[in-house]
Amino acid sequence: MHQSSRRDFLGSFGPVALMPWLGATPRITLSRNEVGDTMDEKSRAKTGATDEVKAVKVDRVECPNWPLQSLGAVVVHGDPDASGKTVFESEDRQITGGLWKCSPGTFDLTFTWDEMALLIEGELVIEEPSGRKVRLLPGDFFSVPRGAKTRWMVIKPIKKLFFSRE
Repeated sequence: MHQSSRRDFLGSFGPVALMPWLGATPRITLSRNEVGDTMDEKSRAKTGATDEVKAVKVDRVECPNWPLQSLGAVVVHGDPDASGKTVFESEDRQITGGLWKCSPGTFDLTFTWDEMALLIEGELVIEEPSGRKVRLLPGDFFSVPRGAKTRWMVIKPIKKLFFSRE
């Protein structure tokens, strides 16, 4: 039976065109209509706007099941259930960003990628092998380096925006 990996769950709307941190020349051409929503395809065609900047509404991102096992996580307590979707991806597939959710429970996770994230909802405690615990609440921005061995204690269901680098 095929073992799913984290990469199997990286569905994408397409590559991100604006990546100044990779040395690209920034060209911001975000098109907006009068009410501030992203323009639809017909409006873009009429105005000649380009698709160089991608935008999505976080509350409209559908999050299919994303098994913790696909991340290499080992459940320690409870029955945490994860879901998420990668929304943006660099052309070389090394940098991704998206939305991830998880229900309460505890699991161990060793990161094989670098990640920065913004907790949008819930309550989370991340414990390091040294015993140091980091409590995260909505609005907290955090990072976890590749190779970090962590224990995640999801106290209240979480939703986070993530940005990762393979």
